[in-house]
Amino acid sequence: MQLFILILVTLNLFPSQQAEVINESAENGIVIEIVDAENLDFQFTMKYEERRKMIKVRSEKPIKSLRTVDAATSTHRGYNVAGSELIFLPKSDFPLGSHVAEFKFENSNKVVLAKIHVTEPALVNG
Repeated sequence: MQLFILILVTLNLFPSQQAEVINESAENGIVIEIVDAENLDFQFTMKYEERRKMIKVRSEKPIKSLRTVDAATSTHRGYNVAGSELIFLPKSDFPLGSHVAEFKFENSNKVVLAKIHVTEPALVNG
């Protein structure tokens, strides 16, 4: 856990020149950056889908684990995604602010870190 917090602090204090901005729009209120995406030897994408109010994650390799950390409060959230190649994360799981998502993959030592910045809250229909 201390290593993960150290990675989180490093990502926030030293912005990476190698971060790829995936989806940026003031209209949908979410910005996704994948760190070192060009170093992957397989297809990996993250995209915010406004219509569904979800972040869509697609990977060529099955995902072994997914953890997210809220940068402001350092609260962790784990997802049971073992073996999944397609994941939908609801925007309501991400309060206002910055978050870091860590993806680990089956049969691979690669780790993907993604920064998720939420600039407007998710509206709950009800």
